[in-house]
Amino acid sequence: MKNQTNLDNNAFPPLVLKDEYKATENETRAYAYRLAKDAKIYDAIDGVVVTQWEARTSFTSNKRTKEWIKITGYFVDKVWRPSTKEMWIKSSDTIKRDR
Repeated sequence: MKNQTNLDNNAFPPLVLKDEYKATENETRAYAYRLAKDAKIYDAIDGVVVTQWEARTSFTSNKRTKEWIKITGYFVDKVWRPSTKEMWIKSSDTIKRDR
């Protein structure tokens, strides 16, 4: 009995991430954002709506794609708190705040 162990014979093409899901060059630099309008918060990119935030709510992120921003932290009574669960928002609903 012969086992297949040669990985060079793999005919499956390499997987490539679609452009809209690729992170931008600012992937590791954190920015503060504010909601431009009332907005839905999702559990993943193109995921399920988990809550809705009011306009002008502030949050931070160090990961984004062309259309989505991952919420890595948010402000409650002017105190920053890290996100304990995965949350995403459409970038069209946000405004990047000046530093």
